[in-house]
Amino acid sequence: ISGSLHIVLLQVGTSSMKKLSDFQQHNVPRASISDGIIIDNNDNSLSERSDSRNSFDDESIDDSVSLSNNTTDQITVKFIIKEARDLPPSEAEYAMCRYRFINQKEDQTILSIKQAANKQEDDDEKKPRIFLFNHEKEFILTITDSFISTCFESAISIEVWYRYNSIPLSINTAANNERSRRDAEIRALSNRWKEVKRHIQYAVEIHELDASGRWEPVEVDSQQSQIVSGGVYRLRQGQSKRLVARLRVLPQSGAMPLVLHAIRSVEIGSISTRKINAPRQLDSYQDEELQCLRHEWLDLIEKRKIYLESEVKMLSEQTNKTSNDLERETTLLEQLVRLAEERNFAEFPPPGSGIPGSPPCWTPPQTIEEHRPLIFLNLDPVNMNTEDDTAGLKATLSEENKNDMFRLPLLHHASDEVRAVAQWDPSIHEATEM
Repeated sequence: ISGSLHIVLLQVGTSSMKKLSDFQQHNVPRASISDGIIIDNNDNSLSERSDSRNSFDDESIDDSVSLSNNTTDQITVKFIIKEARDLPPSEAEYAMCRYRFINQKEDQTILSIKQAANKQEDDDEKKPRIFLFNHEKEFILTITDSFISTCFESAISIEVWYRYNSIPLSINTAANNERSRRDAEIRALSNRWKEVKRHIQYAVEIHELDASGRWEPVEVDSQQSQIVSGGVYRLRQGQSKRLVARLRVLPQSGAMPLVLHAIRSVEIGSISTRKINAPRQLDSYQDEELQCLRHEWLDLIEKRKIYLESEVKMLSEQTNKTSNDLERETTLLEQLVRLAEERNFAEFPPPGSGIPGSPPCWTPPQTIEEHRPLIFLNLDPVNMNTEDDTAGLKATLSEENKNDMFRLPLLHHASDEVRAVAQWDPSIHEATEM
């Protein structure tokens, strides 16, 4: 996730306390990034006390703020949220912040200020936007060890969400026709999916020893258009090889907070052959996870439909309806129509819409497969912490045999990226093709 959130934390009034620096341990680690949102506390109002642009503990609470050993001492602080900037491109109308301040029992939810329409070129709409907030709130806090620890660790968690306006069916878009209204529905649905998905790039190199004894990647033939796997490795028979696997979360590919730590294992097997001109080629695409996600989605739609129909039936049976009842009945009927369209988009997503299962509409770079398989990360508490809770573990590629896979010994991992190098001896497969 990219983007930064501009916040300010100020002390209100004075307090007879020790200096915060007296409590601070040496070399306290900086914690300036939480879930990809940079907590930037720099503000002009702090310039009289500090010109630093350091982390939360250095900048927002400086030497003029002091603490006391008396646990009954209190301090009044003002918490300000100014703006969210450099967020991923989106058609959202608003941004929303949600946080719970130190030792507070209730969450605070703030909506950004509505900005005037910006009539610029279409390309400008894809640029990162700035959402302004007008939020100031004062808190009275008791000075405790927990408060001091929170100040040191910058441990105020702030969630930042996009918020989209619903599209009433009774209001047509600018073109005032059914096609424009349908396109608007597709964009709204696509934006909702962008908030809960992320793209991962998976790359594999096969290395062989060259004439000078160094491990070098083998040649990949990616010029043949009928090959859907991204290319063909040009291997030499009988040589020991290495597999280099890399994983990378693509920036600006969605809003789901996803962090990859390491590659735990590498397996290879299920040797199969295909002719170059065969009508059906093999690639890394599988739709088992897609079908599982679609089943969950359609099940939720059906439950929502049953609820809406029961509410509509209850309202229709009323004899003396108020204006609120009539308005609610109209809204429920509109939601039912929109839900029917959502079901249609779930089963037959438009090409290139970004809705799960939509046919691709892009020209992939060389060595990149056109079809991108989906992995369903089911965060339902019922399905988590079970033996089979690893996302994508049950997905099987075409002609893959789980019993014919070999786990390769890992040689080393990279410290600066998610990469693993595994030793591969092709003779373990006992296949004449190798």
